[in-house]
Amino acid sequence: MPTIWLASKSPRRQELLSQIGVEFDVLRLREASGRTPDVLEVAHDGEPALH
Repeated sequence: MPTIWLASKSPRRQELLSQIGVEFDVLRLREASGRTPDVLEVAHDGEPALH
């Protein structure tokens, strides 16, 4: 079975793929030298859902 390459580090997406037995690897494009780090997609304490 082929491997899927994810261009996202979304923990939820990884969890869903694992639950259905899909093998995947995460592309770590922004971890190469000279690249800026990925944006952390986490809610801050007290942050409204709209933000």
